Amino acid sequence: MIAKTVMSLFYPRMAIGRGMISYIEGKAMIVNYQTGKEFFEDNATFINSDELRNQFFLVNAKQAWDIKTCSDHFYLKITSGEAALYAIKNEPYPLVIAGARFLLKELAEELCHLDYAFNEIIADEVTCRVFMDEYRIIKGGSFHLKTAMSTMVFKGIGKLDGDVMVCTKEEAPFVASCIKNFHKEIWDEDITYENALNKAKDNQSGIYGYYVNGKCVSIVCLARESERYVSLGLAYTLPEERNKGHIQKLILHCAQLIAGRGKTAHLHVDRANPISNHAYLKIGFAYAYDEFCYLYTLKEKLQ
Repeated sequence: MIAKTVMSLFYPRMAIGRGMISYIEGKAMIVNYQTGKEFFEDNATFINSDELRNQFFLVNAKQAWDIKTCSDHFYLKITSGEAALYAIKNEPYPLVIAGARFLLKELAEELCHLDYAFNEIIADEVTCRVFMDEYRIIKGGSFHLKTAMSTMVFKGIGKLDGDVMVCTKEEAPFVASCIKNFHKEIWDEDITYENALNKAKDNQSGIYGYYVNGKCVSIVCLARESERYVSLGLAYTLPEERNKGHIQKLILHCAQLIAGRGKTAHLHVDRANPISNHAYLKIGFAYAYDEFCYLYTLKEKLQ
């Protein structure tokens, strides 16, 4: 193993390791993995220790399995003694952060040093706030809350429904319009119809619909499947068909399908929508934990 010294903007570094690039920086070691595969294989114990809470690490690592590290795809671990901080960014998804908060300064410094880019972050509230403070000191810019999310886990009893079916390929344009409207209503995002159509086609086998007189009026997508959990997302009902119980029946049906696989359904809800969240509580979901998503805008730091 050949070691070489690399000068950084912050501290002298000692490069070590093979395949992945590691640095000893002060008392912390920084591991910059070359692919999502490397990140997952080296940190499987952490990811699997809490499969639900660490689901974004699992999903992003698998989606970026063979993608080489670059400015908008990167995979980092920072350790000090037994403590570790993890960060993964898989474009177009947010930067996900979890672990030892006292290492967040080193993470902020490393991102700036390597010129790694992100527009959003996801973490628990305290981690978000500490990281944002450290990052602003170095880089400037501003963060704004996009959404405060809660993960809910299904603990009720599912129920199959004869009015629920998998959406067909021919219904992809309708599903795409639902996805587009979902992003606008929930996230205030104006995604293109083409983007929405690609989502519909990519997830076609996992999109279920609730049908009234042969017409699909509600959809939900089964995604992010792990060893124990399956996520329910993109839950959307046509405005004229709301408050009729369609989405609840659809989700109970899908929860039962997931239970048939020996797994548990979960979903993410906006904490600012108590009416919808109460409806999920009524059909058997329970709060598990909270996460926050912040948007970042760069405004060059004044010299």
